[in-house]
Amino acid sequence: MVQNRAPARTDAARKRWVCFSNLEVIVALVLAWLVNMAMVIMASGSEHPEVAECRMIEEQS
Repeated sequence: MVQNRAPARTDAARKRWVCFSNLEVIVALVLAWLVNMAMVIMASGSEHPEVAECRMIEEQS
């Protein structure tokens, strides 16, 4: 993500860009983890036989 930005002219600026780049990666990984965990929770809840919503749907059929 840092490649298309203006080049850093000093070591301090380069260090700041690397810090921002690391922060971007961490935020992206946390968001991806949250989405994956939400999908896992939804999938496991829909397949579990003790879930009340599933029992209600089966009873109505």
